[in-house]
Amino acid sequence: MEKLLETMVGKEVEITCGNSTGFRGEAVGLTPGVISLRDKDGKTVHIAVEAVVAVNEVNHEHIRPGFVG
Repeated sequence: MEKLLETMVGKEVEITCGNSTGFRGEAVGLTPGVISLRDKDGKTVHIAVEAVVAVNEVNHEHIRPGFVG
């Protein structure tokens, strides 16, 4: 998991932990055992890598069903 998280540094990600808690923000750092995310308000959260069960890169495409643009 740590190698995968390393590839996400600098990207906006969503991380889900084992207790179904979710975090979203820019991955700003990875130290052994801890990934740091910064949210849109500039707050930083540090998450234990061992608690991460899922991670995905955020897709910024906005789909507007019913509208042709």
